[in-house]
Amino acid sequence: MRSPPPAFHRAFVLLNVLLATLGWFAGPLLAGPPNFDLVGFATVNGLGRNGTTGGAGGEHVHVSALADLARHLESNQTLMVEILNDIDLSPLANANGGFPGDYPTGEILVNSHKTIYSKNGATLRRGTLRIGKGPTGRQNIIVRNLKFRDLWVLDPSGQYDEYGWDYIGIEAGSHHIWIDHCDFDRAYDGMIDLKGGADFVTISWNVFRNQKKCNLVGHSENTAATDRGHLNVTLHHNWYDHVEERMPRMRFGNAHVFNLYCNDLGGKGIQSTTEAATLVENAFFVHPRSGSYPTVEVNGGGTGVVKVVNSVIVNLPGGNVAFRQFGASTFTFNAPFATPVPPYSYALDPVEAVPNIVTNHAGVGKIGFELWRLEQFTPEQLLNTALSGPDAAPAGDGIANWVKYALGLPPFVAATGPLMTLRFENGDAVLCYQRPATAGDVTYRVEVSSDLVNWSGTGLLQQAVSSSAGLEIWEACYATSGSRALFFRLILQR
Repeated sequence: MRSPPPAFHRAFVLLNVLLATLGWFAGPLLAGPPNFDLVGFATVNGLGRNGTTGGAGGEHVHVSALADLARHLESNQTLMVEILNDIDLSPLANANGGFPGDYPTGEILVNSHKTIYSKNGATLRRGTLRIGKGPTGRQNIIVRNLKFRDLWVLDPSGQYDEYGWDYIGIEAGSHHIWIDHCDFDRAYDGMIDLKGGADFVTISWNVFRNQKKCNLVGHSENTAATDRGHLNVTLHHNWYDHVEERMPRMRFGNAHVFNLYCNDLGGKGIQSTTEAATLVENAFFVHPRSGSYPTVEVNGGGTGVVKVVNSVIVNLPGGNVAFRQFGASTFTFNAPFATPVPPYSYALDPVEAVPNIVTNHAGVGKIGFELWRLEQFTPEQLLNTALSGPDAAPAGDGIANWVKYALGLPPFVAATGPLMTLRFENGDAVLCYQRPATAGDVTYRVEVSSDLVNWSGTGLLQQAVSSSAGLEIWEACYATSGSRALFFRLILQR
């Protein structure tokens, strides 16, 4: 290793003093992502519950094997269940609705008070998370940042009615459920279905793709006794990509659908049938196919009501697909929320911004900071944004929570020493820092300057050099020239 020229050395010593004093040296944090907090019917008090908290406050368990996943999800404990890797449920071979002999599928009966998530967007294959079975419902369950795959075999009839396979089934009066930032691709029957008087559900920021039937709410025309007064569901910021129908298909209950994005709709999209009431706000449909219905009030059986507000359809050339409304001028939700507006506060994104917002922020890999907060703070602390918010610094060291998340540091421990280091190697300056392997919602950019005014990333080679316990060590190498004074900065972008 060569020593740098004296003037060059002095410049880097100055940089290290800045790092030691300020903890980090970076440009401004750029505009943040949308607010991913829970909103909608899952926040509404009812059926003996005050909102939806999942496994918050319970033991945090790590799962990498099917047997452990089933054991923890079916337990009576309040648990934060973190899935570390892809898991195939088919060895359970116990799926509701049966399966072909050569393609077994499995189901896990999820018990109450669970948060089920993966920081790296792990995949559950060939199986169902079933919430409620028979006469016994479950409550207070959160599912976030997971992929669901391979619950599908070809049905030559095209009906996909032989096997009752859903990725997530919510039934038997189960309530206060939140499904968020997941990615669903092709299931034999449904992707997320609600029936049997299920209630107080929010389905947000998910991607549903390549599917015939997406979200059923209400099993049939003959279930009024169990479904009237229930089936209250909010669906917002979901992306429906090359789907046919059910976004959702409603019977009896109340649906609030807002900031939906759909491309290439093939059939009957938002169906508000058989006494259902559905409010659609700021939805955006791109290139629905000829003969499709973004909204419709009937699909056999009885009629529901549907109101569409400030929503957009971009037709194919020569296309004339339009929204259908029914009962819009006198729209109210069904009892027990018989008002024209939902019983909770929420913020609408402008309809023209929906394609960009939803396609960039729905699905897995977008909520690393939120999952970090969930692990680092108690439920009470999470309610206090002055302590747990992205800009708070609970350790009193001036380093915000979001920066500590991005650099793999605990929030309540004061950072000591520089958060980045510099060394000289064969005439190159090497900036070194650490970051979590699962921080997919952070963009890291290193830049160099000779005057602290003009900054550039040109000539910098940045790469991961090691990984341990979920933390990666990254280095940015810059070939020095002469005795110029140089400064480095790390920009963290949400």
